[in-house]
Amino acid sequence: YAFLQRLDDALQEYEHLAILLLDLDDFKLINDTLGHSAGDQLLRELSLRFAAHMGNDDMAARLGGDEFIFLITDPAKLSQLAAFSQTLSAACQLPWIYNQTAYHVGGKIGISVYPENATDAEHLIRQADMAMYQAKESPLLSYQFYHSFMEAEVARRLETERDLQMALEKNEFYMHYQPQVDKEGKIIGMEALIRWHHPQKGLVPPMQFIPVAEESSLIHSIGEWVFITACRQLAHWQKAGLGALSMSINLSARQFLQQDLPAKIKQILLENQLQPEQITLEITETAVIKNTDKAIQILNDLKASGFKISLDDFGTGYSSLLYLKRFPVDSIKLDRSFIQDFHINSDGASIIKTIMTLAKNLHYTVVAEGVETIEQLDFLRELECPQMQGYLFSRPLSPENMTLLLENNQPLEPVPV
Repeated sequence: YAFLQRLDDALQEYEHLAILLLDLDDFKLINDTLGHSAGDQLLRELSLRFAAHMGNDDMAARLGGDEFIFLITDPAKLSQLAAFSQTLSAACQLPWIYNQTAYHVGGKIGISVYPENATDAEHLIRQADMAMYQAKESPLLSYQFYHSFMEAEVARRLETERDLQMALEKNEFYMHYQPQVDKEGKIIGMEALIRWHHPQKGLVPPMQFIPVAEESSLIHSIGEWVFITACRQLAHWQKAGLGALSMSINLSARQFLQQDLPAKIKQILLENQLQPEQITLEITETAVIKNTDKAIQILNDLKASGFKISLDDFGTGYSSLLYLKRFPVDSIKLDRSFIQDFHINSDGASIIKTIMTLAKNLHYTVVAEGVETIEQLDFLRELECPQMQGYLFSRPLSPENMTLLLENNQPLEPVPV
């Protein structure tokens, strides 16, 4: 209330001002993994850091659980809002020490300006919120200014979130499975992939709805549904005598750091009479780098329980080689961007060779994804890449078509896309 009153007063007093809205990355994960007391300590620490950069007539307040709002009236800061936003972002990212462990939290900032964007408090705050969500959609941005086109973007995101909730309630999701093969084409496992057929919009690509689910609590329910469905299908194939298969299941960053994750997935396996060794948990590189020490602890717990761990999208993060030896993983999935560009980009081919050598020395299995041409296959075979998946062998299949493939029990012949 005090902030809103100050903002109303400032709108009458100043010719120009700005609203900055900062949302912490993964604050809920801090609460879930370390407890609310730790979360409160983090908020107090951040408040002190932010206050050190505020002027006499500026004001900062905590708007919600993990949001801070800033009223900027200082002319010097107003003339360099981008630089000041980066200062706040840098203050946010400084290491936070809790129980002798360093944690790093990020923050995304949305900016609205008076009188250019709006002339009243409600709209200024709403526009800063829109800009902040736009910044959150890009891993490269720490801040974003409000632009009018964001109105449509926010409406689309809210509509998608509502539709996802309805999809869960009406069972609109279904699963496809993409075979993973050895270098001779023999099926050794598959990756479980969620699909969504909207009753009006048709097939909605995962890249359009997974980020929205990640931003909301829906990712937990969707992720649990995926795990249950994939395990039930694997149990069905096992009972049908279709071979010793493994199932790769993706875990989102939020799922991965969920405190009760190991207990939940163990219970699902128990209910389906499966062993942890049959499941490969795919975790993105960026998810484990965010809170490295905590991630290593969780990975060790999962490994001790018998699960296999695969580092997905390998090579696209920013600290791969530095951190890789610390992560207790079984395999790395070579990102499709390297596979697709190797023949036109000598650097891409060199990166693949380097990763293959590194993986061999560290005793990791490499899974090359996105294999689509005979040329790519020959190159990977030359490097003795042990596992592959991609359209060259098979597109993701319905459970029925995957069953037919397994019943055939023959190596998959490469068919160029």
